[in-house]
Amino acid sequence: MLTLDSRVQPAPGVVVRESGDELVVVAPAQGKYLVLNRTGAAVFHHMNGETPLRDIAGALSQDFQAPVERVQADVLHLAAQLLERGMIVLMEG
Repeated sequence: MLTLDSRVQPAPGVVVRESGDELVVVAPAQGKYLVLNRTGAAVFHHMNGETPLRDIAGALSQDFQAPVERVQADVLHLAAQLLERGMIVLMEG
């Protein structure tokens, strides 16, 4: 289950491509893709397997000058979508 303390990283085999201000994330094995806007791309780029989602949201809250509670909810929602599509994996511990 995803929480703000979860650490995630791109799943093996996932391919990402920049397209203007968007990031296209492709999971070839699942035959799925997701197009992320600039904010979603920033979240995805921070998903390194070491940084908890809480810290990602905190950094983006400052970068975009947005309420941290709102950013936390958005980061969790995006992470859930990516996890459901097999584009990221949860790190243990």
